[in-house]
Amino acid sequence: MATILIVDALGATHPTVDRVLSEVGYAIQHVTQPDEALTSITSTSPHLILLRAALPEGLEVLRQLRASKATAGIPIAFLAADSAAWRYRLRVFEAGADDFLRERMSRADLLARVRLLLRAGMTRSERFHLDNQMYLLLDLVRTASLDLSMLAGRLLNWAFETTSLAAGSLWILRQDQLVCLAGAGMSVEQDMRLQVKESDLFRRALATSMPIHGSLADQPHPPALANLHWAVAVPLIAHGNPIGVLLLGTVEIWQPSEDELNRILAALARAPIIALMLQNARLFEEIEHQQRLLNDLESKKDEFLWLVSHELNNPLAAIKGYTDLLRRRAQRLPDLAEHFKGIEMIDQQIGRMGSLLSMLLDASRLAMGRFAVEPRLGDLLGVVESVVGVQQETTTRHQILLHSGEPVIECEFDPVRIAQVVSYLLNNGIKFSPQGGVIRVVLQREGDQIVLSVSDEGIGIPAEEIDSIFERFGRASNAVSSFSGLGLGLYIAREIIERHGGTIEVSSQQDHGSIFMVRLPATIPGSLKESLEQTAPGQLP
Repeated sequence: MATILIVDALGATHPTVDRVLSEVGYAIQHVTQPDEALTSITSTSPHLILLRAALPEGLEVLRQLRASKATAGIPIAFLAADSAAWRYRLRVFEAGADDFLRERMSRADLLARVRLLLRAGMTRSERFHLDNQMYLLLDLVRTASLDLSMLAGRLLNWAFETTSLAAGSLWILRQDQLVCLAGAGMSVEQDMRLQVKESDLFRRALATSMPIHGSLADQPHPPALANLHWAVAVPLIAHGNPIGVLLLGTVEIWQPSEDELNRILAALARAPIIALMLQNARLFEEIEHQQRLLNDLESKKDEFLWLVSHELNNPLAAIKGYTDLLRRRAQRLPDLAEHFKGIEMIDQQIGRMGSLLSMLLDASRLAMGRFAVEPRLGDLLGVVESVVGVQQETTTRHQILLHSGEPVIECEFDPVRIAQVVSYLLNNGIKFSPQGGVIRVVLQREGDQIVLSVSDEGIGIPAEEIDSIFERFGRASNAVSSFSGLGLGLYIAREIIERHGGTIEVSSQQDHGSIFMVRLPATIPGSLKESLEQTAPGQLP
């Protein structure tokens, strides 16, 4: 039966009201002050409040009761003396009352009005409770973390707030074990592991995909659940698959009433949302783990490439030295002249291997943060002219034309690294123009920038692949089967240019050649210089 709290600021309640309500079985509680009413509400949880106070002073008491969060879901009726003026009726409702009752109203009328107020109170209380649960859940979703442990703690706190239970734990399923993510009010620790079969409660919940509740005294359970007397295990199901269990309960001896149990189960009906949040966090954790493994493998691969490239340089240098010795002897001794062409071929292949090893070393240095760029003031045109001269000697089918409107183009750059870039671009122009043709190099100053363009008449690049050719090991599909290479030259070139504070772009049409455009600042910004200086030359092998 419902509990009715009578707040009587005038003294004893009219005996008729008290007697009629008691006779039908309502539990009656009395207080004489509003402050006592708020304390009593917390301890007794009344279903209805009857306020008896003088008018108009009683209106302020009514406002205080209605303003309290403790009475948000409880109906309040103003119990007026028969002599109270009816003109206060509207003001009573404006102050927050749900009804206006007279002390000497008939028994039938009093009981009917009280029953109506109690039914309205139950509806309001349920709505308030559901609204509060939804607010808490929406707030939880809004602020959800992808950190699995942090999210588990917040989900458990949400479960405590919505069910009013104070002990529980959250478990995630890993193969045939349950691993504790968070716990409070019971003897569990984070990362504690249990076999599903150890707990009849867990086993039945996961097997039926339904909440299982009851006393733990009459069913097998592991020591970790020993201090719980009553518990409910809610399976967490995401996309049709069980991923864990939410366990809530009490450490004191307690058996919920049917209404209390229904309220708990209604609150936990939102477990699928919890399951999805946990699943997302678990997937994010697994992705991060896989990414760490991939990064570790990538780092080891870079170290391996650097080590192999570095170690191969030594025997290659020795081969190069002996090849040069043979060439000199072949030039002096007539009986070795017939072998001179073969020696030249060996020397060319050694040079090619040296270039490939140099690319691998630079790519590995870039990945490991050991790539040094040391800019200084110098004549960029002189460096480009030197590289053009060297590259022209490697081909008889191509003509490399260099144009510049100035005799000297002075700027800040690393001559060794920029020479690499120009060499890569010219080498690509030669390699991917197998029919020969003209390769045009233009170097000029445009405002505070230096612009270098290299154009060829070669096979070009498919439009859909232009963005990917600057990637590590990136090669155009029309070059893979017909031309050798590692796909590192443009990747290294882009890194070098960007470390100078510049950009490199390409425009191309398949079968009609390509134009590479490099833009460099005439003066490297101070902040970029500082970052370049942090990569000391001493780090290089």
